[in-house]
Amino acid sequence: MSTIGVRCALEVVAGLIPGKPEPEYSKQFIVTSDEYANQPEIIIEVRDRAFAYTKTIMNPRILNWVRIDWIWF
Repeated sequence: MSTIGVRCALEVVAGLIPGKPEPEYSKQFIVTSDEYANQPEIIIEVRDRAFAYTKTIMNPRILNWVRIDWIWF
């Protein structure tokens, strides 16, 4: 992922074996600099979408771990 123009990124990763993410459950949520400049509250909206997705995959019948990482550029 190029970080040019990215203001904030949240990444959700999950898997069965600790430290080995399953690609089909990984998802990135990005806010660009332009989006943030025009609508600063978008950070909260994107954060909420990332946490909502995290909740949907927190199922011990499918996965053993879920992690969300947040970075501000």
